[in-house]
Amino acid sequence: SLGMDIELQPFGIRVTTVVPGGFTTSMVANLIRTERADTMYPRFAKTLEEYKGRMSGKDDLSPVTDAILAAASDPEPRARYLVGTGSAEMLRTIVDEGERVHTFLRSREA
Repeated sequence: SLGMDIELQPFGIRVTTVVPGGFTTSMVANLIRTERADTMYPRFAKTLEEYKGRMSGKDDLSPVTDAILAAASDPEPRARYLVGTGSAEMLRTIVDEGERVHTFLRSREA
């Protein structure tokens, strides 16, 4: 999305990414069932259970919708909006550095 944001700058189009952390949605409930012995999934049951744990979190999704609205309505949105905990927290340092590089590159293309 960062490259697209720079390429579309001459057209007045901004591209941004909202990165949600752990929020409880129906995605976890709809994951593949691993109980069937006739599939390959029982071998990956532990991995899938760990994934379900990481994908669960807060039930209130309003921080995500707030971030989407902020990104869509800000005339100068950030490159990435990190929301919540888990993966969003782990990416904070990387995203902050990427934001500085992205700002520099956008200013060169202006």
